[in-house]
Amino acid sequence: MDREAYERWLAQAKHTLASAEEGHSLKRLLSVLEGAGVAIPPEPLESAQELDIHYLPARYPEGSPFEFYNAKRAREALLEEARAYAKRVREALGEAEVYLFGSVARGDFNLESDLDLLVVSPALPQDPLERARLLREEPRGLLPEEFARLRAKGGLWFLEGALRL
Repeated sequence: MDREAYERWLAQAKHTLASAEEGHSLKRLLSVLEGAGVAIPPEPLESAQELDIHYLPARYPEGSPFEFYNAKRAREALLEEARAYAKRVREALGEAEVYLFGSVARGDFNLESDLDLLVVSPALPQDPLERARLLREEPRGLLPEEFARLRAKGGLWFLEGALRL
């Protein structure tokens, strides 16, 4: 069944249930059915969410991103952003190792989580304030010798479970 057929079927089901729900989100319409006691298997819910991601933003701007992203899709988007940042760092600095650590790397992130990144490069400025400006404040930056010194002291515990980008 294509998207428009699903939408027509769900709209009819919604009308039949006399629901006051508004909008064009398939996931929202399935939720109306669930709320009325209709058992909806996980696969149609995931498929509806996937269709909403591609369909709603273009046609109906009333949707909001949290309705379209599940945890897997959100993590993929965050990893994509981290990889893009790593690419920009390598283009700017040449040689660089970029690590993603913290909740996104572990997979236990939430709506408040950000990307925790560590950049290790011999091309980073010696001055930590200059590094912060170059890396845009949030990512941490270390010279290779600083990285080696911290590793020897066990000071890189936060990189446990980190992803090298």
